[in-house]
Amino acid sequence: MTTDCGQEPVRPPSGFDAILSFFDALSSFAILVGVASLAFAAWSYQRNRRATDIQGLTFDVGQNPVATVVNGAPATAEFKPSATATGPGVRFGARTAFWVDDKLMKASMWESSERGRFDLDSEPMTGEVTIPVDLAPQAWFGIAWDTVVGRGIRTEFVRVNLRTQKLQRWKWYRFVGLHRWWCEQSWLRVLGGGQRRQAGRWKAISGDTTPGWQFPT
Repeated sequence: MTTDCGQEPVRPPSGFDAILSFFDALSSFAILVGVASLAFAAWSYQRNRRATDIQGLTFDVGQNPVATVVNGAPATAEFKPSATATGPGVRFGARTAFWVDDKLMKASMWESSERGRFDLDSEPMTGEVTIPVDLAPQAWFGIAWDTVVGRGIRTEFVRVNLRTQKLQRWKWYRFVGLHRWWCEQSWLRVLGGGQRRQAGRWKAISGDTTPGWQFPT
């Protein structure tokens, strides 16, 4: 068969070419299936982790309704807050703490408790503190516990305000190692480096606000 202008003749695809095209398409489809499978496995892991490793908490600020005044000093209020584990999951190395704004209270001002393992069967974790009444809106009670992240251990925090009962959790910045390196570079102080800064921030969270009438009776 000849063609015009000296062009090569166009040959219909052979059976071998058709087989190669089929396997090429099949390999592309297999890659897509593999990527989808990996994505689904990662999603399933995160879902299962949330379902089994993260437990709820119930806080009680335990405020004594009677304020105390001694020799004309500022009135003080006593708090005996507690945290109770709810739902599935376990926290390890749990301990309680008190804060004034973003700083820990002096250890001599409060009593705390520690648990190597804190779960649904554990007794509530408690604390006790006596502070000036005017300081209560700035005071927080919470718990800390250890989690495994990569090859290291990281401490997580959740706390409740003793007056408003608002909830917060500590959110670590994504690149903690880079943040730590930046804070150590004193020669970059003119650009903001070499300064001690927290590697995270407190983030407000909401508790369970489901009204009782929505539950079965």
